[in-house]
Amino acid sequence: VGAKEARHWRAYVMYLRDRGEGVGGGAGVKGENHEWQESEVELEIVLAQYEEDIAWSETYARVRTIYCKGDAACAKDSLRLPNVGREAHTFLHHIVTNYDRLANWTVFSQGGEPKQGYQGHGRGGGHMLNGATFDDYVLYPRRIENPEAFFLMTSKIHLPSLRHALRTSFRVREGQVMPHMTALPPMCPKHTNVENGLKDAWGPFTDASSVAWLRRFLSGKCGIAEDAIGDGMLFLFERYMELPYPEGGIFHFAQGARFAASAERIRQRPVSFYKALLDLVSGESDPCLGYFFEWAWYYIIGRPETSPCSMTEAASARLVAEEETVMAARALSDRGISGEAGISGEADEETAETCELKDDDVCLQQSPDWGSTYKCEASTQWCVSWAKDMQRCCPDSCETGALTEEQCNSLIGYGTCVYPNDAQCAEAPTPAPTPAPTPIPTPAPSPAPTPEPTPAAGFNWVKAEEAIGCSETSGTGCISGDFASHGCDVEENGCGWGQCCWSSLAEAKSYCGAWDLCDAFWGPVEGKYYARQSGWTVKTGYGEVWHWAKVEEADNSYSYIPEYNDSGQ
Repeated sequence: VGAKEARHWRAYVMYLRDRGEGVGGGAGVKGENHEWQESEVELEIVLAQYEEDIAWSETYARVRTIYCKGDAACAKDSLRLPNVGREAHTFLHHIVTNYDRLANWTVFSQGGEPKQGYQGHGRGGGHMLNGATFDDYVLYPRRIENPEAFFLMTSKIHLPSLRHALRTSFRVREGQVMPHMTALPPMCPKHTNVENGLKDAWGPFTDASSVAWLRRFLSGKCGIAEDAIGDGMLFLFERYMELPYPEGGIFHFAQGARFAASAERIRQRPVSFYKALLDLVSGESDPCLGYFFEWAWYYIIGRPETSPCSMTEAASARLVAEEETVMAARALSDRGISGEAGISGEADEETAETCELKDDDVCLQQSPDWGSTYKCEASTQWCVSWAKDMQRCCPDSCETGALTEEQCNSLIGYGTCVYPNDAQCAEAPTPAPTPAPTPIPTPAPSPAPTPEPTPAAGFNWVKAEEAIGCSETSGTGCISGDFASHGCDVEENGCGWGQCCWSSLAEAKSYCGAWDLCDAFWGPVEGKYYARQSGWTVKTGYGEVWHWAKVEEADNSYSYIPEYNDSGQ
């Protein structure tokens, strides 16, 4: 929006604040003794505070209602609630208590300052999407006539598997390159280019192993078996929501539980519905269902008949198939059967490695940005966002198992990959070749090693550090064309950002090498390698990644690391 319109909206809110009537405080104007004066309320901001500093919200003092569950940090004008149910209890309490006198437009938010992105507890960020501000939630009715609700989806979760994906314009790490946004982002990413060549799109889903800690955490929190968590959440949805199940089993949600809704949208459901949900989260400070509610607010508030963001059947089917494979492997493991080595028994025990994976608190504490107070068992909330440190040093707590240095370097999360360490078993050296039998007098020529996929003639593959992306000036670099025929179908391969990708280095070299339009590729990002056509530029801020480019055989000017095989030898 233009500066003129922005000034008009701010002036409108200042008018509401200064008018002092019908601008907030639940059902009307809230006095010193918290008694309500009946009048039509146009706008209200509901804040759920525990120990957060809410000084940032003083500018909205005339239109805010603070519910506090802490002690010394509580604002003087806050309403006290028992410390149960987190923000889910707060929001539902407000709706139930004020159902017949809700403001025309209510903004619901946690008490923390709404800064951009989220990097983990105590590490910065207030769950705001890049390109949006808190005023966008407050002033949305001035932008859209008679809106029902306002959500900005920053995450999505595949409920049966608990695998999740983040929006690329949601900041989750320091130094992350953000798209330049010139307008309010839509509720869901559109997979279209923005000004600087980056995209506002869905990133790739996490792999199954990276959510093992979340399964374990929810299993303990909810008191159900790990493999029943998805079914349990589905039961709750069917039991209370009375809505069609989200397309593909994908719940799109706003991390941090910030959203806004009209009284009309909220009242699409009876007060008894909200009261039943309130009862579910009124018994303990951190209930199991608090996490489910954060994923489901879009469906709780009112009765939407469709999912907020689209999800193709092919992508959903792929997730289900992968989850079934994981569960089958887990079942075999539970019965003592190895999928690769056959049936475990005494012989296996005799030859088993003496090394055992274990948590190593010292490994974690000595990693950059941590410290002596951190322990693996109490830090599982960072198993994904700080994956390199947590999964490397705390394989038991994160339930991620063995992690090689190469696998560590391919993770997107924060941290370092220092090897060897006491948490992970030392990687076995490359075994010496098996001696050949005594040759016959006239030996046959030694067989040639198995070659890598043969690229088209006339170029060599060269490897260099950093990612590569679209040119910010020409807009070229991001490849286009018939992805399926080149083995890089977006949905089939689970590619992020709506881009062509392959699932292994060998596939990338094979397909890109035979594709004239493909000039280079980069990765790995969640195990994927992304194609580029000519015009690409080097991009920093994506962690420890590499790019491979086609260089003419006669061209010796490119600064690169020669690569002879996939192990770097």
